[in-house]
Amino acid sequence: MHRDYVQQPRIHQFPLADLKRRAAATAIDFGLAWLISSLGSGLFGGAIFWAWIIFLLAWYLLRVLWVTNNQGQSPGHWALDMKVVQEKSGRLPSWEGLVRREASLGFACSLLIIALNNSASYGVLLFLLTIPIGFDLWIASTDREWGQTMHDRWGKTVIINTTRGYSLDLKIKQWLKEFQARSRS
Repeated sequence: MHRDYVQQPRIHQFPLADLKRRAAATAIDFGLAWLISSLGSGLFGGAIFWAWIIFLLAWYLLRVLWVTNNQGQSPGHWALDMKVVQEKSGRLPSWEGLVRREASLGFACSLLIIALNNSASYGVLLFLLTIPIGFDLWIASTDREWGQTMHDRWGKTVIINTTRGYSLDLKIKQWLKEFQARSRS
């Protein structure tokens, strides 16, 4: 007799990070990589091609090499107390898994760089080149169980909350609360 294969449901073993905080952490990493590419491309006369190449290299450094040497945290994830782990084991993803994960997101973000650099001339380009990132976020918003983006699925990873980091989001909330209290007095 043959048994039908029944897929076992995945069990949440880790405190998953919410999509807003994950997007904010990615925005921090994006800003750092964009700053590096802007400064680096200046050495090459500001050519867009070099800005694109330098951005991809900076993305790789921040989102793969940095993560492998910093317990699963990129600068953005560290700032917001999150880290990337393998979805089943909860361990740091392999180098290959991180490269697979970040290649798609890095390419989508590099398209966004091109769009932002040319938005004054070609407004429709800004819309078209942001579609891959929007699609990635939409995938995560429809995944009710794990909240995985497409690049998380390709890398077989999840983003979890951790106690290791700077807690920038909590500090900003506290600063805003203090500012509101002072402005009322």
